[in-house]
Amino acid sequence: MRYTLAILTIIALVLTPAPSVVAQNNPPITAREKAALFPSQQSIEQGKALAESSCSKCHGLDGIAASDELPDLAGQRTLYLYREMLNYKQGTRNNLAMREAVTFLDSDALLKTAIYYASLPPPRNPERAVDAEAIEAAMDDDPLVSIKSATSGCGSCHGADGNARVPGMPNLTAQSPEFFVTVMQEYRAGERLHNMMQTLSASLDDETLSNMGLYYALQDPKPTPNQASGDAGRGQA
Repeated sequence: MRYTLAILTIIALVLTPAPSVVAQNNPPITAREKAALFPSQQSIEQGKALAESSCSKCHGLDGIAASDELPDLAGQRTLYLYREMLNYKQGTRNNLAMREAVTFLDSDALLKTAIYYASLPPPRNPERAVDAEAIEAAMDDDPLVSIKSATSGCGSCHGADGNARVPGMPNLTAQSPEFFVTVMQEYRAGERLHNMMQTLSASLDDETLSNMGLYYALQDPKPTPNQASGDAGRGQA
């Protein structure tokens, strides 16, 4: 009997599927992280003070690294920076200098530091080398990568980044994520009348809509290149 149980245990272990690597590398965005994507000026200022004391020696207070061998932090995404610093602090990424730099910073301090660097304009120096493979590898840990795939059905009208190129078509960028979800739910329920939008929204659950709203809210808005004619009087009314 004991031998049979041992065999069954081994079989169960073999047949049990391995945990998803993607789920580990790319966990869902938490409510706390989502709030950090729309930070207050106070959070940015606090992050600046933390960056000055802990990061600026190597990565610069302006987010431009002191050496080409070090990464620029200016303009990188908040969640990517925050989660990478957590990895260094927890030892899942091995770099002694980075671990020493963040070891005394709690998660709130790390998040505010990431907020500050994400708020800075990215470097514009064309002479700085850009490692495309490193950027692509970094994006593997970016939660927005998985979110973007849900927006594929919207690109033909509203643009891949939410900035429409079709005259008269609204941009989806820089709007409140909650507004996007509400409008899409209304299309899905038939409360807003538009056959194509109702068809597209019918297959999207609330979690997917929430992720899509977050993705579009974080994209830089741009003017539509081809303006449609309109009635200013009706718009004013």
